[in-house]
Parts: sequence; structure tokens; C-alpha cells
Amino acid sequence: MATTETGGSYYDLSNVQAQAPSTTRAYAPERAAAPGGDSVFQSVPDAIKDVPAARTGVPARGTVIVSLVGALLAAVLDIELTGAVGLVFGMCFVIVCVVAALAIDDRDFFTAAVLPPLVFAATMLVVAAGSRDAVSSDATTFSQGVLGGLAYHAGWLVGGYGAALLVVVSRAGGRPS
Repeated sequence: MATTETGGSYYDLSNVQAQAPSTTRAYAPERAAAPGGDSVFQSVPDAIKDVPAARTGVPARGTVIVSLVGALLAAVLDIELTGAVGLVFGMCFVIVCVVAALAIDDRDFFTAAVLPPLVFAATMLVVAAGSRDAVSSDATTFSQGVLGGLAYHAGWLVGGYGAALLVVVSRAGGRPS
């Protein structure tokens, strides 16, 4: 390091040579021998080959959280409107399942496929903890409230689960996992 006439410092770069990092290859195409003896065309630098593909949707964790919040909000809305979990919750639950299956990242299809029953059960647990009468009119204990809610609203669970599976299968389109 040297000083200038005004007292400031600067770096002497006169002997530095411009070099490409040793781990990258030039962008010029090269010919390399393939295992069968044929030559293949290689033009992608090694550093670029290791970059993972971009995510194309919502990660699994985000989808689970949004689905749980959506189902719980639908249950609260239905309880406020009608005093029990019923038609409004069921329709919103099916919509939440379809939207989750459409929004989830392509690499997280397993999560989208198993999410509806888990979200439904978690919602029934929370609702039964707050008000057993909201999920099942003849429930006297917490477990009866949860199981009664699961049984009484099973049609909506089957509808949401089936719709989510159809979306996942159609989005997968025969791609290998």
C-alpha cells in the first residue's frame, strides 16, 4: 500500500493480472468423450451446473400454515353465522384444499396429498376444544366432540381430499417423483 500526495492511501494494482477462477470453464463449447465413445457437447460452466432449480410454488411449510389458518377461519366464520360447523365450513374447506394443491411447489406434492385429512382433524380438535356443541350436538366429552365432528362432517373431508388428489395427479402429469 502506498500513500498519495494528499496523505490518503491507495492500493497498487499495477502487478495484478485478470484471471478467471480456476473452477469455471470458458463458455466456449468443448468436445468431451461420452461413456459410449461418442463426443458430447459441453458448454455449461461447472458452477452453473450445481445451482438448484428455482422453486415454482409455495413451499410445503407455507402451504400447511395457510391451509390451517384458512380452515380455522372458515370454522370460526361458520360458527359465528350459524352457531355450528356446517355448510359454510365444508365449502370453504374444499376450496382451501384445492387452492393448497394448486399453489404448492412441484417438489412438495406428497404434502398436498396428505394435507386435507390432517388439516380437517386439527380444525376439529381446535373447534371441539372451544365448543363441543359446534361440531357435534350430542357430544358430552372432548373426544366425543372431536370424533363426532370427524364423523358428521366426513363428506366434506372426502370431497376436499378427493379434489386435492385430483389436482395433484393432474399437476404431476405422469412425471416421475
